[in-house]
Amino acid sequence: MVDPDGNQYDLAINHDDKTIIVKAYYLADERSYESAVQAVNYWNGQSDKYSYVVKNNNGPEMRYKVKFELEAVKQNEFDLDKHKSTNTNIYRVVDDNNLSSDRNGESYINSIRVKESRKKNQLELMRLDIL
Repeated sequence: MVDPDGNQYDLAINHDDKTIIVKAYYLADERSYESAVQAVNYWNGQSDKYSYVVKNNNGPEMRYKVKFELEAVKQNEFDLDKHKSTNTNIYRVVDDNNLSSDRNGESYINSIRVKESRKKNQLELMRLDIL
């Protein structure tokens, strides 16, 4: 799954520290919250494991470390004032029959849906591109 238009997250770029921080909130209902926490914890744990390289024809390339600051938020605890500075997305666990048999999850614009049977499957969540 991919984010086709780049609107599911915000980027903070620090040219001095050579870091790119990916920030996003994922709103989850009670049924989905535990799975959302597991998914964002996985990606937050990937901080500094990725880099973005800017090639420069007139000098040395620049390498930026990529960090993740993702947070799962229970839908009933969402506070617009606190969370307004970062894009907000919806994370939902759905009944298996809501997605075709060849999909374990899907992403569309600012929404992620994961099959109930896959909500705790760490291997599947690692492959889920929530960004």
